[in-house]
Formats: sequence, C-alpha cells, structure tokens
Amino acid sequence: CHKSNIKVAAYMSSTNMFVDDMLAHVPESRDWLLIGDHGKPVPYGAANFKRMGRTTRMLADISHPGWRAYLKRRIDAAIDIGVDAIEYDNVSYVIGGSERSKRRYRDFLENNRFADSAATREAYRHETERRLFRELLAHARKRKPDMIIFHNANYGGYSVSRSDTLISTEDGKEPGYY
Repeated sequence: CHKSNIKVAAYMSSTNMFVDDMLAHVPESRDWLLIGDHGKPVPYGAANFKRMGRTTRMLADISHPGWRAYLKRRIDAAIDIGVDAIEYDNVSYVIGGSERSKRRYRDFLENNRFADSAATREAYRHETERRLFRELLAHARKRKPDMIIFHNANYGGYSVSRSDTLISTEDGKEPGYY
C-alpha cells in the first residue's frame, strides 16, 4: 500500500473483549472486565449471543489502567507493521457496578459539584471516553507524529470525537468521515 502511496488504517475495538481468546492469552484481562450494577461482566450489547449459546464478547472497563496499557501495546504493534491510522469502533463506557467505578463517578460529581442525573452520567461517560482517546493519540504520536486516531461516533458522541484527529459515523444522521 505504501509503495502505491496508500495510507493504511487498522480497525480495532476500544471496549470489546472476545473473552475466550483474551482469558486464554492475556489472563490478567479478567481484571479489566467492566462490571455492571448486577455485579457481573457487561456483555457487548449489539450482538445476538443466543445463536452461540453463550456470551463471547464482554466490555472492558476503559478507565482501567491495565486495559489502557493493553490498548497502547496494540497501538505499538500497529505502528511496528506500518499502520498510519487506527479507527476504533464499539466505543462505549458505562458506570459499572464495581466499587472502583462507583468511586470514580462519585469523585467526578464532587469535583464538579454536580448532582447525579442522566445528563451527568452522560457527561461522565463522554469525559471518560475523551480522556482515553487523548491518551491513546498522545501515546501514538510519541512514536509516529503523523499518526491518526479516530473512532466511530454516533450523533450523541460527536463531542467525544474532538479528542481525535478524524470523526467517522454510521448512524445515518451525518454519515461519513470528517
């Protein structure tokens, strides 16, 4: 591709873990699972697991330092093979049921003098996502100054994309790349 002056982008998920593979090859990933209010890992919401007979994709806690370090290792591997950009899909974060997650959200409320509401939970979610992408872009650009990091954002998440160098969307309201 590069010989033909074509840039190459890798497509990755920022939140999904295919748990069978991850637990077999990265055992510490067990600690990175997003724990929901019910005290169990949160499954990826857009998949139909009934046909599989079991849940094969779970969400990672994108605020967990171990998960963030793993994403950076994946960026390094992509740069090592010559990738020019990374598009992240499956971008979502929820306030989970773990004590760590609840504490981080309480700190967010206290530090900003916010009351808990649907709007503040959404603001917290977006802020957590923004921080992740800023951190990933900074990491990538230490090694490759012209690296592009972007993610697939739908209408409600466009503001998160201000932390990226490109916005993509598939929601139909404003489809395309910006």
